Parts: sequence; structure tokens; C-alpha cells
Amino acid sequence: MSQLFPVTFRYLGEATSAFLYLSIDQWQKPHEMKKTENGFEVSLNLPAGKFYYRFAVKQNNKIFWVVDSEAPKEKNNKIFFLLIQKKS
Repeated sequence: MSQLFPVTFRYLGEATSAFLYLSIDQWQKPHEMKKTENGFEVSLNLPAGKFYYRFAVKQNNKIFWVVDSEAPKEKNNKIFFLLIQKKS
């Protein structure tokens, strides 16, 4: 089994609820985020690799896909990702 690394995702914005979706789950498994003073967060244990992710946030009874403005972007500037690497 691959070594897992703790990763905390944060959405720093207004919403009534927020979920994290990951490419490793084929975008099918919503990870519910907990409300914090500054927004929402969820901690997961993930293997090393490059993973794409996005937030689904609910505001005014509508759901929006939200980009993490702090994350690296691919060339199309629409896909954001997390790179987990083992230290040498």
C-alpha cells in the first residue's frame, strides 16, 4: 500500500456548505467540508501524486464550482491541482 500524507484543503469564502471533489475519486465522491471561522476545510490522507480538485459551494440555494485561487494552474487556467511528493 502507498504511503499516505495528510493534506488539508481550505475554501476561504462565503457559503452555506462546501464540498471537495478530487480527480483520484473520478470526481464522484463529495468530501464534506467543515465550517470554520474563515470558511470551510477538510483533511484527507492522500498518496503521493498529482491530483486535480475543485470545490462545490452552496450560496443562496445555488451550487457553484469554485477555483482555488492559491493553487497552481494548468495551461487552460481552469484546472487547479495539488502535487504531493515524498521528501528525498
